[in-house]
Amino acid sequence: MFLLLLCLCFLVFVSSHTKDDPILTLTRSRHVNAETEWKELPLDQVPQYLNEKQVVFHATVPKYDPNITTNYRININHDLKVSFLFDHIQKLSTPWITVFDSIGRKSLKKLEITFIHDEFEIVKVLYTPTCKLFFIFITFIL
Repeated sequence: MFLLLLCLCFLVFVSSHTKDDPILTLTRSRHVNAETEWKELPLDQVPQYLNEKQVVFHATVPKYDPNITTNYRININHDLKVSFLFDHIQKLSTPWITVFDSIGRKSLKKLEITFIHDEFEIVKVLYTPTCKLFFIFITFIL
């Protein structure tokens, strides 16, 4: 009985947030039919609970051609997309968001991510992309 109560307390503690707690953020990229693995954002780039934050984010270009041994560049004939996962919770993920649109030749300028929350937990993630430039500002709003 004690073990069960201990586990339940741990789960509640892990899933709840207090002001300024970092929100674990994973990201992955997709380009030319290749995807990166989920990768943690550095702590200085992750959102903090109940704290608006703006960071510069650089999407990783996946290795789409085994013959290329140098740094990968965007193939302008294919879209580059990213996805985010927050707190390791699938319902707190974004779908694929276009960073570079190969047809419209547009790049993501700004991505605003808004967290809908109750007193202690994030319950939903919303996002609004703005396109044009070649780098990304992410604003986290709580």
